[in-house]
Amino acid sequence: MRLFIIIMFAKTFEKKNLIRLVRIFFYFFPFAFFLESFFLNFYLSTFIIISIVLLKKIIFDKIDYILLIFFLFFIFSSIVNFKIIGELNLIKSLFLLRFFLLFVIIKNLFKNEVLEINQLSQSFTISIVLIGLDIVIQHLFGKNILGFEPFDGRYNSFFEHEAIAGSYIQKFLPLTLFLFLIKKKKFFFLDYLLSFAGLSIILTLDRTPVVVYFFFLFLLILFINVKFYRTIFIAIMCFVILFTFYKPVQNRYLSTYIVIKNSVQNLLATKYNYNQTNQLSNFEVKDNKKIFFEYYFNIFYSAFILQKNYLIGSGHKSFPVICTDFKNNAISSNTSIYACSTHPHNIFLEIYFSSGVLGLFIFIYFLITLLNNVIKNCNKKKIFKILLIVLIVELIPLRNYGSIFTSVNGLYFWFLLAICNIKYSKFIYSIAKKKN
Repeated sequence: MRLFIIIMFAKTFEKKNLIRLVRIFFYFFPFAFFLESFFLNFYLSTFIIISIVLLKKIIFDKIDYILLIFFLFFIFSSIVNFKIIGELNLIKSLFLLRFFLLFVIIKNLFKNEVLEINQLSQSFTISIVLIGLDIVIQHLFGKNILGFEPFDGRYNSFFEHEAIAGSYIQKFLPLTLFLFLIKKKKFFFLDYLLSFAGLSIILTLDRTPVVVYFFFLFLLILFINVKFYRTIFIAIMCFVILFTFYKPVQNRYLSTYIVIKNSVQNLLATKYNYNQTNQLSNFEVKDNKKIFFEYYFNIFYSAFILQKNYLIGSGHKSFPVICTDFKNNAISSNTSIYACSTHPHNIFLEIYFSSGVLGLFIFIYFLITLLNNVIKNCNKKKIFKILLIVLIVELIPLRNYGSIFTSVNGLYFWFLLAICNIKYSKFIYSIAKKKN
């Protein structure tokens, strides 16, 4: 019924008004990510339906067919493993096709010159600055502008109970570069934006986005401009100053040092219960993941070892079911090397566990095709090298990563890949031409 209402509503619009509506929805995506899962899914569904009504005819390319085969195989695996994952997760696997539709539709909208990348870049610039300022306010006053307090030791800004503010800034920061690299006179302001974004990520107290942020800056120096060394210097100085004088940052990263130290000690020990007197024992470690390296290593190990069907996988969201069942029914007492979670915390392991070797092969083939398209269209143009940097940063093989099949993290991931696939847009080529 909801789908029918949206379709009929869209058809009542003239083409000119429908284009405006699609543009509003698309350029508002950076702010739509602030919504809760239900409303975000509704927003995405509405955008997809309106875009289909506008386009009428959608063109599929080789990479689109590869991605479609991947999702269909993923659904097939879930159907085969219905008894393991249950009816609800099977239904959820069907709705994963929304990510495929998003990928194809964004490419077609750019190809038909409905959308412009600089407008999206402006929106992400505003949203990142807004989140950064809100995080600063949260530190100064204990609440953000909506009254949200820090949750579980994290400063989450508009995301409230979701510790993803740092990830949001880190993931979408590269898209702001389109706006600044088009005109050289704006390059000076880019230093300030990148530095402020780095400061904001540090203040969220999210560790992984900080590491990825510095890796991203290194890639900017390597691929775009050596002058970005200034941004790295400013970011390092911000971190050192905050670590030295600001207690929340100091506590967070001292505790990180301790858990890493303990992890290294345990990895070098012959048994997992190895213990050594900690020289910083007077410092209180507040970290749910007591042994940082072991925590992720154990999850990765569990996802690799506990796979029941190597060929086609165990189905959508099967990892917590199989892992928990194994630990509850294990005969051996040595189950400490296994760790369970809602997902394997790695893109490639999640796909391997859910859809097996075949699914992983299709996905890797899709990524290789996408990377090849981006590299082929770079042609020494800085504007396209940004897309390559996005892919490199997001696809680090051993990186711990949120599930790419959930409403929020999944939309982050597939939205970025869709942007990286807009190589056919004449508008993009015109930007590159102006710049080069």
